[in-house]
Amino acid sequence: MGGAAASAATIAMMITTSRHRLDAVLRDAGARIDSNDARALLAHALACPPAWLFAHGDDTIDEAALHRFEALLARCAQGEPVAYLIGRRGFWSFDLMVSPQTLIPRPETELLVERALQRIGSEPGLRIADLGTGSGAIALALAHERPHAQVIAVDVSAGALDIARANARELRLHNVEFRQGDWLQPLAGERFDLIASNPPYIALGDPHLDALRYEPEPALSSGRDGLDAIRIIIRDAPAHLHAGGWLLLEHGCDQGGAVRALLQSAGFEDVQTHRDLEDRERVSLGRWRVDDARVDHAMAHYALSVPHRPGKELVMPVNNEVILAYALLGEMYRDDYFPDVLVDKGKAILLRLCAKIEQDTPADLDALYALTHAATDEFNALAEEFYEHDSEIETAARDCIGTDFAFIASTYGFEADIEELIATRDW
Repeated sequence: MGGAAASAATIAMMITTSRHRLDAVLRDAGARIDSNDARALLAHALACPPAWLFAHGDDTIDEAALHRFEALLARCAQGEPVAYLIGRRGFWSFDLMVSPQTLIPRPETELLVERALQRIGSEPGLRIADLGTGSGAIALALAHERPHAQVIAVDVSAGALDIARANARELRLHNVEFRQGDWLQPLAGERFDLIASNPPYIALGDPHLDALRYEPEPALSSGRDGLDAIRIIIRDAPAHLHAGGWLLLEHGCDQGGAVRALLQSAGFEDVQTHRDLEDRERVSLGRWRVDDARVDHAMAHYALSVPHRPGKELVMPVNNEVILAYALLGEMYRDDYFPDVLVDKGKAILLRLCAKIEQDTPADLDALYALTHAATDEFNALAEEFYEHDSEIETAARDCIGTDFAFIASTYGFEADIEELIATRDW
């Protein structure tokens, strides 16, 4: 009898052990929820990377971890997002912290980041704004890929900003500033080279909202047609964009036409919509119009921020001969180097240079350089006089302004294009 009892106990232990093997636990959970979600939850319960589970399927799970996992499993089966249950979500090249106070970052939003990066260069001084930042996904991706840019991330939710700041600290990104407020209100008096946003765009009462009930409703829906927030952003963005600056908006797959119409009616140019990996219209964008009659510092900034790529036409906001001059003297409009009085004098030099180029129509690059060198020297003389008592600023000014067009053209890869333009007189 004693031997039979011992055998029964051994068999019971083996059955219990087999049920507690990780591969068996995952198999049972996979019958209730998505198998990838089950693996993420089990890894969270065990405080191990999900990949670890692949090599340890025959390990057993202790009772405490099993109870944690079963509790997570039950909540997930009721519809609670895995990202909230484990407090993390992958986006771009990051693993971001998330909470019920932030929207869960989604893969389609990476399209917005990709299109934004195509429209800004990597030179210092660029200013980018992310409206409705949530966990900081867009702002942090752009700050990571453009480390010399200044990124301002805005959200109305203090809780969301706490998460975004924590993500920035974890990623050691120091070129991001976080501000609380509604859309563009915290940016009063400031202008940017690019503004991006993934605003709420689901219509009130849309049946899809039930499946998203765990996410913050203000970050999901916006008015009867879902476009209220987008209308506000498009209305207010021009006052915060440099001429030639870009506005990029994520939206619903059936809203592309409406968003394009809003951008065009507001005065944006080069309006277009891009499709996500499932071939759905997902991101629309436009460039704030450029006034050909004014010398705007953003024109020069824009010219330098769109490097030429082989096989593509030069992206120029105004006549090519004028933008050559902008490229040469563009850096003098950096507010962190030059006060208004010096900028105004520089604008006068630039206007004269533009007129000279149009009048002389230089026959080759050397002739063009001769004109631009003279303008550069004239401005350098002004900068030296203005900063004669501050050698550090004077050096920065000279470095900024002293670069001749030959260097700029070769650095940004469009010297051959300019030679062709000169040769064909295709201004």
